[in-house]
Amino acid sequence: MLSKATRRLLVPLYRAHTVTSNAVSRRYLSDTAESYEDNKPVVDRFAGVGQAFDKDVSSTLGQKIPESMVTIQKNGTVEMPISFYRDVLNSAFGRGGWALVPTGDIVELDLNSPTQSNKFVQLIREYSLYCNGRFISQCYGETNFYPGRQSYSDSTETIKSIALTRCCKDLGIASELWDKDWVSAWQRKHAHQEMVENITTNKRVMLWKKKADSWSWPFEPRK
Repeated sequence: MLSKATRRLLVPLYRAHTVTSNAVSRRYLSDTAESYEDNKPVVDRFAGVGQAFDKDVSSTLGQKIPESMVTIQKNGTVEMPISFYRDVLNSAFGRGGWALVPTGDIVELDLNSPTQSNKFVQLIREYSLYCNGRFISQCYGETNFYPGRQSYSDSTETIKSIALTRCCKDLGIASELWDKDWVSAWQRKHAHQEMVENITTNKRVMLWKKKADSWSWPFEPRK
């Protein structure tokens, strides 16, 4: 028999798992996904996994990223444009030599609280990356979608781009972005934090930007 303290800890976790599992089971396993899973043996879907690519391909995948192409979000997160990842894959495997394959439907998760004013749904979808017909990696992409304020189709493209970026981590593409020392050095050289004011809310906050960039609406620098 579990103690009351243990039950108080486990019940919320169980309920959260049940809600997420039910959402996924309702929308994630479409007829197409089910038939694919049933008819494709695991050994075939993962054929070739764990085999090294030749030196030329490995060199292309591990090339150093151009510092000038790196962008920075207002919260300080550094990233490369999605076009960089596609260009590297095209150079390494040729156009059409790689594919990001969806392994299920788009799932909508309602994460709003009762008092929240801006309602949204989180869109998630799982993808698998294949190169030269070989399985490379598998992960989810996600984004928050605000109905009436954003394009649904653009949001689904964001999901796909995030999934591709995450899958490319296993190939070592743009690995510098996961090196804290490299990121800190790039920030010192190319970016800075500044106190700005949101002119629509009059709130002040410290945000990041590249040194060569200017602040865009609704932010203005404040001293």
